[in-house]
Amino acid sequence: ANEGAATLAESKGKQNYYRRVVRRFMRVKQVYGDADLMAMKAYPEGRYQHLFYAQSSAIVRYLLSRRPRTSFVNFLKRAQKHGYPWALLRTYGLTDFEELSQGWKGRIIRGN
Repeated sequence: ANEGAATLAESKGKQNYYRRVVRRFMRVKQVYGDADLMAMKAYPEGRYQHLFYAQSSAIVRYLLSRRPRTSFVNFLKRAQKHGYPWALLRTYGLTDFEELSQGWKGRIIRGN
């Protein structure tokens, strides 16, 4: 989630690049499981590094579309203390990673 938030400070061109990358990987059904992505301790290598940033960015954009930035900051604090599933439920009302996945993928499909 931290890396996804950092991508929002990048240029519009770079953000559009991330959208294209995540769409391309979605078409071939090679995106990370959201729980796996959030549990990563090291950055992936090669082309999957681009997917890592692109998918992280898509998830953060989705979460920010649901609640203000202050809620996202609270989400990160809660996740650090209690884990991502609890933080997703308490902050965004998302019951599991599947619901999160459906949300951000839906935004990508709709072109957001």
